[in-house]
Formats: sequence, structure tokens, C-alpha cells
Amino acid sequence: MNVLYAAARRPQPVLFAALLAAVLLGVAVQTVDQPVLGILLVFGSIVLALFLVVMGHLLRDRSGAPLVPTGEAAFETPVVPYSTCLAVAQTLMWVPLGISETIGDLVRGELDWPFDGWYSLFAVLLIVFAWNTALFSRGIRVEPAGVLRRGPWRDHLIRWDELTGPGAITAGGRRSIPSVRLRRASGRTVLVPTPYPDLLARIIREYAADPGRRAAIGTVAESARISR
Repeated sequence: MNVLYAAARRPQPVLFAALLAAVLLGVAVQTVDQPVLGILLVFGSIVLALFLVVMGHLLRDRSGAPLVPTGEAAFETPVVPYSTCLAVAQTLMWVPLGISETIGDLVRGELDWPFDGWYSLFAVLLIVFAWNTALFSRGIRVEPAGVLRRGPWRDHLIRWDELTGPGAITAGGRRSIPSVRLRRASGRTVLVPTPYPDLLARIIREYAADPGRRAAIGTVAESARISR
């Protein structure tokens, strides 16, 4: 379980490792001399993908709070392995199939157009969407210095004085992906996906407006207060 949570905190190495494994698996299926072994390899990747999807669902956030303690002077949005598990699962499921079917047909001169083309496009879109969700859903860390936004490649600290303007912190986002909008002084907007957009926006507004509250960030008492 700890491995899945660690992967959710830093999904990039896991995603690229899954992509490499999926490509090697697809190539192995194409080059193996025994068709039964190739079928077993693809079947194994699909079973592993389904297992990861189930594990991702089982490990979805059930804390009921927008922010949780970290053991340090900070709060963070709950770490949820679901998006990373789903991205790895999509990669392991579609890449070997795509290599063994579409690319294999192309090499043999048996490409079935437009079916293989639409199939490949569908698989690529699913994988890109899953990767995008995993990389951009790493959440935030609320610290006395500001809000640390965990980006796909590097983290960005938004200092509190950048969030004091009117409309700087609002609950918004698409209906399917509720989130909090943080509009920096530069005008750049950062979206923070959360199941509790109104509550999280209110908490961040309190810290932005009242510097005196920031010293309590990360404490047990403050965690109990913001969870009410």
C-alpha cells in the first residue's frame, strides 16, 4: 500500500516505467514464436491493469476532509493513488495491445484501415487523459509561507501575499471535476481539484486574510478546527 501512495506523490517515474514495460511487452508479443505465450503475456497485462483499477478504487480518499496533517508544520490535500493506478492500468492495457495488433498489422502489411487507425487514436487519447489526470492531480500543501502547488514536473510556492486580492481564491472548476481556483497576482490561475471546493476555498481564504492563523498550520488543534 505504501508503494502506491509513494507513487501517487511522485507519479512520473512509475508512469515512465509502466510505459517502458508495456512497450517491451508489446514487442515480446510480436517476436515470440509461440502464439499461446503471446496471448498469455497480453492476458497477464490486462489482469494486472484490472487489479490496479480495483486497488485504485479501494484506496480512494475517505478522510472526509479537504486538508490532512503531514506530521510537519503543514497541511496537504489527501494523497490518493487512484489517478496514478488508473494511468498505469491504461498504459499496461492499451500499449501492448496496440503494438501487437496495430503495429503488427502494419509490419505484416495487413493494416485494417480505418478500424486500426481509430483504435489507435482511441487508445492514445485514453492514455493521454489518464496521464494528464495523474500528473495534474497531486494536490497542494498549505504551509505558513504559502500554498505549495504540486505540479507535473516541479512544485510552485504561491505566497500568501499573492492571494490577498479580491477573487483570488474561489470555488469553481467543471462540474465533473470540482476544484478551487487560485488566481495569483500575475493573473495566472491554478486549479486545485478537490471534493470539497467550498470548504477548501474558505480555509485558504482564512489563512490568506489572517497571518496570525498561519502559525497553527499543521497542529492537531488546527486540523480539528478546519475539519469542522
